[in-house]
Amino acid sequence: AKVGLSDAQTSELLRLQDRYQFSLPRNLSDPTTCLGHNLNGYLGLLAIGAACENQGYKRIAERSTKLRQASMRAFATYLQRRPSPDDLLHELSRVATVPPFIAEAIRRDVERLVNPPVKQTTAPSLSLRS
Repeated sequence: AKVGLSDAQTSELLRLQDRYQFSLPRNLSDPTTCLGHNLNGYLGLLAIGAACENQGYKRIAERSTKLRQASMRAFATYLQRRPSPDDLLHELSRVATVPPFIAEAIRRDVERLVNPPVKQTTAPSLSLRS
């Protein structure tokens, strides 16, 4: 599944990331600050994934996905539960209004990262019943 943002929407995501980044406290010993810095990194990776998809850089887009999965694991560790899109959107909305297209991209991405599709481990059986 793709991030699904246009180049203009990706630029808007980067502006939102900048605004969020400048709101973060610098005290890295505070766990809440670590959550914020992780979210900031996730937003940057989401923008990289979208830009790479748009330009056809498949390997970099795939790497971005793997790093966003690691980011979700870090959120899970901090929250002590599976993160939801609302966790990220609530944190972001403290600083700025999140445009609906960005909110939707985050929702799709987080759902896909924390609930990956189940891979079929065996070939489907072929039945020749009539």
